[in-house]
Amino acid sequence: MAMHRRLAEADPADFGPGPAEALHGLAAQLPAADRDEALALAEEAVAILRAYATGDPATHQPGLAGSLHLYGGLLVRAGERDRGLEVIRDVVERYRSLAEALPGRFDTSLARSPSDLGEGLGDARRYEEALTAYEAAVEVYQKQAQSLDDLGH
Repeated sequence: MAMHRRLAEADPADFGPGPAEALHGLAAQLPAADRDEALALAEEAVAILRAYATGDPATHQPGLAGSLHLYGGLLVRAGERDRGLEVIRDVVERYRSLAEALPGRFDTSLARSPSDLGEGLGDARRYEEALTAYEAAVEVYQKQAQSLDDLGH
């Protein structure tokens, strides 16, 4: 991975977001005992994808949103709840924008991210905010169910 990073830093246009995708995958697979390493890898993936998303948002926003979602969850599990919840709030907004731009394509992610936000807020005993987040998730799931029902009739 270190060689891949060095090559990507030397010529990012040739490597694209590949190193970030590899870092994201590795961070997602590390066991809980390697939480610090997972956080570092996820943070590095976010930094790479953020740079690509700045240059080409249409292509790289979905990957950035996914990596931010992982990073936010890792922060929450590492005891950095407030910081993690802010990252997940950002993810919710990113998926909302993506779902508006491409209806139907990001509905599952749009529902999952406020649900995860609701879980974190509930754990923090911020119940009103958690309820609002869960209601947003339910609304998206209901729209998905209606769309499926419409296809069947």
